[in-house]
Parts: sequence; C-alpha cells; structure tokens
Amino acid sequence: MEIHFFKFFLLLLPFSIHAQVKQISLYPATRWIKTPEINLPLPVLTEPAAKETEIVIHMPLSDYSITSGFGWRRHPVTGKADFHKGVDLTAKDKIVRNMMDGKVIWAGYHKNLGNYVRIDHGTIQSVYGHLSVIIVNVNQAINSGHPIGITGSTGRATGEHLHFAVMSNGVYINPWKYLQGLINKSNK
Repeated sequence: MEIHFFKFFLLLLPFSIHAQVKQISLYPATRWIKTPEINLPLPVLTEPAAKETEIVIHMPLSDYSITSGFGWRRHPVTGKADFHKGVDLTAKDKIVRNMMDGKVIWAGYHKNLGNYVRIDHGTIQSVYGHLSVIIVNVNQAINSGHPIGITGSTGRATGEHLHFAVMSNGVYINPWKYLQGLINKSNK
C-alpha cells in the first residue's frame, strides 16, 4: 500500500515542486534546453496503402542543462581521461521520462551508473542512470513520456544528475546528436 502511494506521489511531483538547478560540473553547459515533447513524423512509405504515422519523442527531463557531454573528458571522480558514453543533465528530484515507445530490458543497479534503466526501442536502446528511484519493471512495455524513475546520485556520481545514453547496434552514440537528427528530419 505504501509503495503504490509513493509511486503516485512521484508522478505528481513535477506539478507541485520546481527543483532548483545547481551546478554539478566544473564545465557547465552554456545554454539551457527546454523541449519537453516533440512530435516527429515517420517517413511515408511509397506504397499507396501506407498511412502516415507519428512517433512521439519525449526529452528525458523537462528542464535541464548539459553538464558533461558525450566523448573524451577528464573523469570528475578519478581525474583520469575517460570516454563518456552519454550526456549528464542537471536535475534534482525530477521525474525521468522514457524518450520513445519501448520495452524495459534492465532495471537495477550497476556499480558506475547506480540505479539505472535500459529500454529497447527496436533500432536503438536508451539508458538512464544515477536514479534515486526506479518505477518500472523489466519486460514492461512503456509509451513515450512514461515515468521511469526519479533523478539521483547513486553509483559513481559527484552530485545529483541524470546520465542519459543511446546505443545503436551495440555501440554508444551521441544522444544529443541523435535527438537533433530526429528533430531535423521532422522539420523537412
């Protein structure tokens, strides 16, 4: 009973509390990004019977800045050169949402990512790390924008944030460029 009430409370959290964003990196992003939902059309097939469909893309967080980008960097904990496989987004006690329709293939703990969720979207997979709370289960089918957890600082983290990553064919790709590519396709 208490767990169900807690999950319900977490879903209402963004409507009742606005988190204060704090700097958690020595190299903060220079601009704010605010794009909670983007509707993108899929390519229209050339067959006459094909119908145009839309795919809904949600940003994992409604309001954030990028504090650590994709690629080589000096790791904030170890101080050594390290390839960052995703982007870190500032957040405090914010609901994390699934970016596209998919199926949860992992929801658990990892020594570096802490509490994290991996979702299979068919051609890609998305990863959401350092969560304080996970509110989805393995094998659960979820729609775009479905809450999957609450931001946190579990695992190897210097402060509360969301680690967001995207894999294509087993290889990590720049999640920001991937999302920008989807946006650019939708504008054509």
